[in-house]
Order: sequence, then structure tokens, then C-alpha cells
Amino acid sequence: MYTSDSNALAHPMDTVTAMNWAPFTIGEVALELHRLKIHQSPGPDGVHPLILRELADELALPLCSLLNLSITQGRLPQQWNDADIVSLPRGGDRSDPGNYRPVSNTSVVGKVMERLVGARL
Repeated sequence: MYTSDSNALAHPMDTVTAMNWAPFTIGEVALELHRLKIHQSPGPDGVHPLILRELADELALPLCSLLNLSITQGRLPQQWNDADIVSLPRGGDRSDPGNYRPVSNTSVVGKVMERLVGARL
């Protein structure tokens, strides 16, 4: 319940419990790592999808633990929120700034988590 005296919830609840969120499994994480497209750019953290895919079976357990911890604590590593924005040409005259579109390169590990969460919704 929201009170007018503060911006805080009067009775905060554990959102993970409220959503009946089942922890991610090692199998889910490994499968998502194996699905990574290896020709995409790494994010600002420099982690390339090829490395994650090649080491999927070895990384699934520690990454699964990290993702589940992130969900239960309701926090994401700051690096997953960072993005490198680059301009890609749409075609046409490259001297015209209007012929470019912005693309955000974000953390590949963050994208893995987004896909896992999205699959549950």
C-alpha cells in the first residue's frame, strides 16, 4: 500500500516470491548460451558471444548462480546497463547525417538474462 507520507511502500513485499518465480536452471542457461549468434559485436564489457557459446557448458553453472542471485536481490550488475551507441548507415549519401541510425551494443550476458526472463513471461 502506498502512503502519502513517503515514496516507500507501507508493506514491501518480496517481488520474486510474489511472482512465484522459479530459479533459472543450468540447462536453461546453457541452452541460451548455445543459441548466441557469434557474429554479433561484444558489448561495452568486451565479452564476445563466441567465447560464451564455446564455453557454454563450463559457464552455465556460475552464470546461472549469478542470474538467480540478481533476480532474488532485485539488482543487476551496472555493466549490464551500459551501452555503446554506434551509428550505422541506412544507405544513400553517407555525408548526410539523416542517413544513419543509432544502434546500442549492450552486454551479451545481460541479453542472455533478458531472453531467459522473456521466455518466462
